[in-house]
Amino acid sequence: MLAAAASLAGDRDRNAEALARIAHPPLGLPSLVLSEQDAPDAERIALGRKLFFDPRLSGNGSIACATCHVPEQAFTQTGRPTPKGADGKRLRRNAPSLLNVAYEELLMRDGEAPSLQAQILVPLFEPHEMANPTFKGLIVRLEQLPDYRDRFEKAFGAPVSVPLIGKAIASYERSLLCAQSPFDRWRYGGEAGAMTAQAQQGFRLFTGKAQCSACHSVGERDALFTDHGFHNTGLSFRAGPPAAETVEDRGRQEVTHEPGDAPSSRRPACATSRARLPTCTTGRSAPWRRWCATTMAAARAIPRRTPPSARSGSASRRSPLSSPSSTASPATASRR
Repeated sequence: MLAAAASLAGDRDRNAEALARIAHPPLGLPSLVLSEQDAPDAERIALGRKLFFDPRLSGNGSIACATCHVPEQAFTQTGRPTPKGADGKRLRRNAPSLLNVAYEELLMRDGEAPSLQAQILVPLFEPHEMANPTFKGLIVRLEQLPDYRDRFEKAFGAPVSVPLIGKAIASYERSLLCAQSPFDRWRYGGEAGAMTAQAQQGFRLFTGKAQCSACHSVGERDALFTDHGFHNTGLSFRAGPPAAETVEDRGRQEVTHEPGDAPSSRRPACATSRARLPTCTTGRSAPWRRWCATTMAAARAIPRRTPPSARSGSASRRSPLSSPSSTASPATASRR
């Protein structure tokens, strides 16, 4: 009984901290502008957290969202180049970090998902990821679990549904805000000694001769370290395929079908680098010095341009959120 009370108190503390982070993001991040339907709510965040860590959300009960997006690894997975799905097979793309995902405009490496709650539904029903065969099957399974009884009614005033699963997890993921690093304290907090002289020199190179900030944007008052665009850095062209089992990845072109969009991918926010090694779409990673040298060399190997559809363009596949049928299965092409 005491353990249950302590757990409840812990949940309340985590919810309060999450709400505070959303209302007042850490130093270095801009204010979050959310629609009324996405307004932060303690019950929804708590439900989303529970769903995020629950392997019963997958078709065979083997993996959770947190299996690929590991909290201790900056909400990605650093132990292998790309994660393994519920069927034990390796996925073709690295799991992007979820830190500061609340600010993203288009989700997934190729920008297929137009919103965070829409993105969440793709891995839920993708056969090689969480592998739920139907919407109805997932709903029935959650309805039969005692620890989910009334949770959706309390959070949304409605019974469990696939769209509400997406909204609950999105509510939790929006609270995963990360900043207040030595860089943030130095640039935005007025702490002259927060960064070493060598790091300050590196920042001048980052925003100057190296032109890193052309894509990894740094503002005067805050920094997300991304322009939210899609770019072909040439890294795949230089490095070649990571493994024979990996299928071809055309990046943004798989969504827009524009020839100029291959093989561009969404520019990640390198603000998460303080918690992890740099990692590209295919899962390759390296110490920062070697990573920067490789990236710049790769960029010089091909003509660089930002595709016309970098910040716009509709997905060619229908989002699971738009399906009117509770028994329908979404499309099966892997878009991790």
